[in-house]
Amino acid sequence: MQWAPVVELFPATLAGVGGWPLARLALAGPDPTATAILRASRVHLTVPVAKTRDEARTLLDVRPPRVARRHEMPCALTAPGLARSFVASMCDDWQLDVGLRDAARMVATELVSNVVEHAGTGCVLYLALDRQRLQIAVRDQRPAAAGLPQAGVRGNRGYGLLMVEGVSRAWGVTPHNDGKTVWAVLDTEPSTRL
Repeated sequence: MQWAPVVELFPATLAGVGGWPLARLALAGPDPTATAILRASRVHLTVPVAKTRDEARTLLDVRPPRVARRHEMPCALTAPGLARSFVASMCDDWQLDVGLRDAARMVATELVSNVVEHAGTGCVLYLALDRQRLQIAVRDQRPAAAGLPQAGVRGNRGYGLLMVEGVSRAWGVTPHNDGKTVWAVLDTEPSTRL
């Protein structure tokens, strides 16, 4: 039996149903081997692992070190607005500062807009937050073109990725067999954000 796909079920399910604090999940009483696998897979950062049910109940009220959410977006002109609303709601739930909130909304809007305009497919918007960074990723079903998209100016267009680059610690594209993920990482501390 391969454990990696099985243990990823816990954080993926939690993110898919709204993530912390809207949905909460803690695992109680796994045997030592299962606990070691959960920790090695870093599942415990998103889904707390407790020795007892009572400890697990207590952990449900504590924000995990890493929180995540995912939202399926349609291939429609309304998708960028939906992305902005989704990110605003997430920022409120996670109590992010105004600067990070504005940067996250802009990045998500740009990445989803690019999918609608250039990929022409639906996409999944994924957000993950830990103490040091907020990762925003958009996965679509169109294969990646050769090389990274260019953050620059083409006539009256092309400022979006330049803005993403300006507020991000890093950004890039990860190709998949069935599409690609465009991602950006934003610093959580105002002093380290550009």
